Amino acid sequence: MEILLTKAPGGALIPLDDEQAEKIRKFKPGGVIRANIAQARNAAFHRRWFKLVNWAYDIWSETAEMPTHRGQPIQPNFEKFRKDVTILTGYRHMVVGVNLEIRWEADSISFASMDNETFESLYSKTIDVIIGKVLSDPKLTADEVREHIDYLMTFDG
Repeated sequence: MEILLTKAPGGALIPLDDEQAEKIRKFKPGGVIRANIAQARNAAFHRRWFKLVNWAYDIWSETAEMPTHRGQPIQPNFEKFRKDVTILTGYRHMVVGVNLEIRWEADSISFASMDNETFESLYSKTIDVIIGKVLSDPKLTADEVREHIDYLMTFDG
C-alpha cells in the first residue's frame, strides 16, 4: 500500500488528505509498520517535460522528411519520438528480441523509476537533444531557429 504524507512544521509526517488518513486508520495502534520513504517528484515539472517534448515533436513532424515503405508514407508517432528523445539523453538500456536483434529501449520516467535529481538531468539533456536533433533541421530558416530557441529557453529554469 502506498500512503502519501506531508511533513508538518514540527517534523511529524502526516497524511496528505482524508483518503490517505483512511489508509492509515487501517493499521492497528502499537503495530509495527515497515515503510520505504521517498520524496515524490514534482508533477508540474513532469507535465512541463511532456509539454516540451510535444512542442519538439510538432516541429519535428512538420519538418523531418518522413520515409516511405513500399510506396506508403510512414507516419510520425509521438510515443516513438518521446522514447527516442529519452534514449538520446542517455536514459536507456539494451534489450534483445526473440530474433536476437539488440536495440536500445528508453528507461522509464515514471515517478517510481526516476527521482527528482535524475529527472532534472533528463530535462536538461532533453533540451540539448532538441537543439541538436530537431532545431538543426536544414529546412528551418535561421529566423525560425532563433524563434524556436527563444521559445525553448522559456522551458529552461
